[in-house]
Amino acid sequence: WRDDAHWARQADLMAMPPAQFDEIARFETIAEDLPRILRRIFGTRIAIRHVSPHATCASDLVQSQSSTDLARIYRIYEADFDALGYSRHAA
Repeated sequence: WRDDAHWARQADLMAMPPAQFDEIARFETIAEDLPRILRRIFGTRIAIRHVSPHATCASDLVQSQSSTDLARIYRIYEADFDALGYSRHAA
């Protein structure tokens, strides 16, 4: 993950600690988060067209992973789970 930011922990890529941000949008809820943030910045509703041609459906893939693999993923990305409020357990 040091050579490819795609695999880096999100918390490590942020310009400041996540707790210092007023609000953080999540990609998986961007259709709801982005309009709210833009309204907060610009004071007006801005229409957003959500297109995701490269969707990975990662939340669906969690169900097919072994508990050992899920534990490894959690250990690697624990800082993101904690700092960004993700649940360790799949919904």
